[in-house]
Amino acid sequence: MSRADRRDGEFPFLYVLGMHRSGTSAVTSTLPHLGLCLTREDELMEADKHNAKGYFESSTLAFVNDAILGALGGSWYLLPAVPDGWETFFLREPPRLSLCNAVASVVPDYVPVAWKDPRNCLTLPVWRSIITRPSAAIFVYRCPAEVAASLYARNSMPTQHGRSLWEHYNRSAMRVMKDLPVLVVRYEEALADAASFCEEVADFLTTLDIVSPEMMRCEEGARALDRSMRHERLEDIGDTVLDSQKELLEVLDSLRGAHSSWTVPDLDSQSRC
Repeated sequence: MSRADRRDGEFPFLYVLGMHRSGTSAVTSTLPHLGLCLTREDELMEADKHNAKGYFESSTLAFVNDAILGALGGSWYLLPAVPDGWETFFLREPPRLSLCNAVASVVPDYVPVAWKDPRNCLTLPVWRSIITRPSAAIFVYRCPAEVAASLYARNSMPTQHGRSLWEHYNRSAMRVMKDLPVLVVRYEEALADAASFCEEVADFLTTLDIVSPEMMRCEEGARALDRSMRHERLEDIGDTVLDSQKELLEVLDSLRGAHSSWTVPDLDSQSRC
């Protein structure tokens, strides 16, 4: 992506994708220090005991994503079975107009914007048609056992179901990001070396000309990452994931770093959700 690829007046759009409880909030907390605007501050989800520093997520757009999943017969935790091309229903009028209005109501169009919502791992095909600004993605993943333990702590979700959701969300994200510029980040590594992580994000953003270097405050971004926010650790909870989930984690590890145009990996088995 470069300025030459944009129409006059367009500003880039960055999706932050990843399974719930995978560190997407922590990663998004760094982005305002790296020159990106989030959705309107007055309607961001409030912090709570599970995300003490906040979710950095639009309440309005999360509600709309929940409505999309509900219309398909599911939710973020009870996934709908959908046919290929399911998104075309939402691209007809009047659903399309409602989605466009929802975005316009909370997303400024005069600055580069980052939008984080784990649900977009499932619903991104709709939004990529609605949001026509030049786009890229940061894809965050985390060890499935830690994600499942965190979902149990927050939602009392059985860990088996949490691990299954982890697999489905990550597989879905890898499909829906096709052809986007993507930076793949492992949450545990970002926390372990916040300075290097922020430099990697800064390089990704400047290479794509999403923001200019003078807009970035990498040291402040690194300080936004707090190791104490990682409450569930593999060494404390044990690794009890399925072989298919271990294999998927190995695939994700092999894809870490920047991709100028995302190619969907060959995932030969189906999710166990």
